[in-house]
Amino acid sequence: MKVLWIVLVVLLVAGSVVGGFFYSEAKNKKKIDSLNAQISALDNSSSSSATDTATSTDISTTNLTGAKAVVAKYLDAKKTRELASAKPYMTATFYSSTNQEEFAGASSPSLNRYTITAAEYLTNADLYRVTAKLTYTLQGADAGYYINDYMVENTNGKFLVNEVKDGDWTEL
Repeated sequence: MKVLWIVLVVLLVAGSVVGGFFYSEAKNKKKIDSLNAQISALDNSSSSSATDTATSTDISTTNLTGAKAVVAKYLDAKKTRELASAKPYMTATFYSSTNQEEFAGASSPSLNRYTITAAEYLTNADLYRVTAKLTYTLQGADAGYYINDYMVENTNGKFLVNEVKDGDWTEL
């Protein structure tokens, strides 16, 4: 009977170790997939035909590209509905004023895709405004969209979203 208990405990421990290994591998694969998706989005956003408008002639396209890139990363995180994923792309003030439920939003309709449509430098506010169209789906079909403005600041060369101005819902 004692041998049976020892064998059972050994099998239980071995099963836990193997299960933990596979769980860890699956979790790492999700992280890698998420990073690949972000890289893809950056590649797509940098090659998109979005309209760049600068209100000051001394603002380079590189700065507009940086502002658009951080908004793309933020929106990729928004698609996952995980606030923690968006934290690296948000100012500390904006992050602390946002909670998980607010960030995740409703699960239905869900954010399916976004298109960055414009970027401009606002000299009077020393900010960048990036406009994006967020398309939501319901049961596999487009349900509607928002056109939101994302206010981006550049502090010491680091672009961060510091405010989102939600547009009106347009039903399709």
